[in-house]
Amino acid sequence: MVYTRYIVGLTVAIPLLATMVDAGLSGCAKSIALQITNIYENGDTKFHYDYCENLHDGRGYTAGIVGFCTGTADAWEV
Repeated sequence: MVYTRYIVGLTVAIPLLATMVDAGLSGCAKSIALQITNIYENGDTKFHYDYCENLHDGRGYTAGIVGFCTGTADAWEV
């Protein structure tokens, strides 16, 4: 049941966020977009900038508010 709410939320949020990206988010809209991202990445709306953990999932260390990974090299870009 919990996962169903997340999936329904994603189906609504992703198209909405995709159109907002082109508009250049600022202020309140940017904050809302980041909070929605945090819900799916961390389970709440608080920003976890200090998060870093090895989840033993083959992707190295996962860090930051959106889960950048050292094993996939996206953390190195940040």
